[in-house]
Amino acid sequence: MPRKKGDANEIKRRVRHIRCPVCGYRVVDAPADTKVQLIALAESRNPDLILKCGRCGAMVGVMKTE
Repeated sequence: MPRKKGDANEIKRRVRHIRCPVCGYRVVDAPADTKVQLIALAESRNPDLILKCGRCGAMVGVMKTE
């Protein structure tokens, strides 16, 4: 099934950028309706995901919130 030209634009509209809290570099895209919280890895809570910033190398914990 061929994709329509407008499909990619529709997906881009429903995505927001999650940025590194240290340098502001975009580390991941998430659906617009997803709520996430960035945490420091030194905190006692266990993050759902751990991301490494491609620019500054900071390790960022991501927790999906309800």
